[in-house]
Amino acid sequence: MYSLRRVPRCVRGFSLIEILVAFAIMAMSLAVLYRAMGSGIRDVGVLEQREKAVMLARSLLLAKDDALPGDQGDSGVEDGLSWRVSVLPFSTEAAAARAEAAPGP
Repeated sequence: MYSLRRVPRCVRGFSLIEILVAFAIMAMSLAVLYRAMGSGIRDVGVLEQREKAVMLARSLLLAKDDALPGDQGDSGVEDGLSWRVSVLPFSTEAAAARAEAAPGP
């Protein structure tokens, strides 16, 4: 039978402190991995919602492509997204030049 003093240190196994340090490192690594996976899944949901909003905006703009300023705007809710379309004149340099050149009342 061998006594603990005669057995070389490499054959004895791990000490309690080494096992505790290993578990602490493993727990921190798993926490970081869990957080990364959770934020990745959350980001996918946000991106899907934004993609829906962009597709809805494009379809509404295409539907109102021929609207004139002063037309009655529309609004509604679709797929959990509330929207409103208003037709307003957009001021450009060319429009400002025409307004200056036009005779006043």
